[in-house]
Parts: sequence; C-alpha cells; structure tokens
Amino acid sequence: MKKSAGLLIFILLLSSLAYPALAFQADNLTISLDPEGNAHVAFTYHLSWLEYFAVFTRIVDPAIEVRQFLEENLDRTVIVQSAGTDSTRLTVESFAAVERSDGATTLTTPEMSFTAAQKVLETYWFSPLINPDFTPAITIVRFPDGYEETFSSVAGIPSLTHTYSS
Repeated sequence: MKKSAGLLIFILLLSSLAYPALAFQADNLTISLDPEGNAHVAFTYHLSWLEYFAVFTRIVDPAIEVRQFLEENLDRTVIVQSAGTDSTRLTVESFAAVERSDGATTLTTPEMSFTAAQKVLETYWFSPLINPDFTPAITIVRFPDGYEETFSSVAGIPSLTHTYSS
C-alpha cells in the first residue's frame, strides 16, 4: 500500500512538471460589507488536479492557509466558514473603516493587491511546480445599501469610499 501511494505521489509530481501551467485560477471574488465594516467574502476558483489532490488528501488545508495569509496581510481577524476545492467563504472583521455622521454612514475599504498572494506562495517548496493566477476574473465590492463596484481581471483594487444614508 505504501509503495503504491508513493508511486502515485511521484507520478503526480512528475506530471505537474510536465504541465506547470495547469494551476490555481481565481474566478470570482465578492466582498459584501455590512454596516459595521465587516466583509463577508465569497471566493470561487479552479484547481489543477494536483492542487485538488493536495486539498482532497489534506496535504494542504485551504481554510488554514487563507486565514493565516489574510490575518497576516490585513492585520484583522478572519473567520473561515468554509474552504474547499472550488470555493471559500469567510468573514473579515472590521475590514472597512466606518464613520457615522448626521444620519450618514461612510465605509472605506483598504487597498488590496492579489500579487501579495503570489509572493507568499513563492516561499513554499512546491512553488516551482505550479503557476497560479490569483487575479479574479471578476471582483465585486458591495456596500450595505446595494451600491457596488466591479473590477474585471485586475491584480488589485484601490481603496473605496462610499457614503449612504443610515
């Protein structure tokens, strides 16, 4: 049994060298802000079969990786509701700054760069084996009043400020 598992892992690694372009691809990122500035995040993506295998066999746990990356880079508490082979749902507490005045609420989000994820990935031993694309095809930032900003295939989004009647 151990020999067949070792052979399977060897074949998977060898195959990944032959097809390094088959890797993680970000699809959609939706950030829905609540009136307190918390972000409820839905992220969908595609994995290569090697990455799928790593997640399925628990070699890599996306919930832990995503939480650690976001907490370190945003300096905020992250609660992962679910993380799997095709999507992650999480909450980032106090993601946006909140200012209330004269019956209006202003939310300001931080600037975000998806290239930071690539730099973190480069620190792992297996980074030469994969070629991920962390840039979501569509990124939506939705505010509590329904106003939203949409970005297509950009490597980051600027800080956004939106004021609405509360």
